[in-house]
Amino acid sequence: MRYIIKLIAVQLTPFSFHIAVECNMGRRKVRMIVDTGASQTVMSSHLIEKAGLETEKPEFNNVTVGIGAGELAPVATEIPSLKIGEIRIVNLPCIVLPMDHINQTYKSMGQKSIDGIIGNDLLAVMQAVIDIKKFTLTAKMDKKTFDFGKYLEGFVV
Repeated sequence: MRYIIKLIAVQLTPFSFHIAVECNMGRRKVRMIVDTGASQTVMSSHLIEKAGLETEKPEFNNVTVGIGAGELAPVATEIPSLKIGEIRIVNLPCIVLPMDHINQTYKSMGQKSIDGIIGNDLLAVMQAVIDIKKFTLTAKMDKKTFDFGKYLEGFVV
């Protein structure tokens, strides 16, 4: 089945923008950037703390580069449920990082803050196709609910 999700342009300058999408994490409305340059989905440490989710050192000792100055040693968590349009992703592993510097910049530009970044891990399982002209993301999913945890069980490390 194909699911069409409306995207939002977050204007940065007259000629540049980020692509965002409104989601629900449980009962919380969250705004996330769709970033094809991000390898993994990231959530704001502030949001994760407010939601009361526990974090841990990632199974893989990776270092995150690119979301701010220098290198960050991230922590990880699992999002019980993230709804994007009609699609519900359950047991979504993600990296947790502070996003204060991004949100300060957004605020100075008169934009709403963001709560996370949808990365290629999630875009790949959604088989996402982004149409910049129509500002939509089309996801090709067998079902409306996708269990990311069960999906990862198929990988042997």
